[in-house]
Amino acid sequence: MTETISMQPIINALPTLLGVMLGAFGAYFSSKSLKKIEFSHLRQQELRVEKRKCCAEFLGEADRLVIKSIDEKISSASAMSSLAINLSNIELLCSQKTIDAAKLIFEYVLNAHGQSIKEQKHHYSELKKHLIGFVKEEIAIET
Repeated sequence: MTETISMQPIINALPTLLGVMLGAFGAYFSSKSLKKIEFSHLRQQELRVEKRKCCAEFLGEADRLVIKSIDEKISSASAMSSLAINLSNIELLCSQKTIDAAKLIFEYVLNAHGQSIKEQKHHYSELKKHLIGFVKEEIAIET
């Protein structure tokens, strides 16, 4: 009385098991890919916010220093340190044309404290308009 083990139920279950395993692997890799895309979009959004904030701080400080130059000239270069820090942040985050526009504003502010605003070769509002346009363009491209 030897009992034989039937392999038929095991053979019948193999395609089901294989289908479940393939489905699990497919779900894992598609989920991983989706999370990677979500993380990339989140990082791009954070970078846009950081660029916007950095440029706004730079322009705010530049405005303050230009207005201050009308009343009095800065005698110490250390008064420009916050503007220089903001310029460095722009250099780390933004495109070359945005950096160049920010450098023109920085140069304008430095010159405003050394000479009359009327002697400047650029007009501050035009420089500011160009920088804002470049930043908006750069942020729109990344969207």
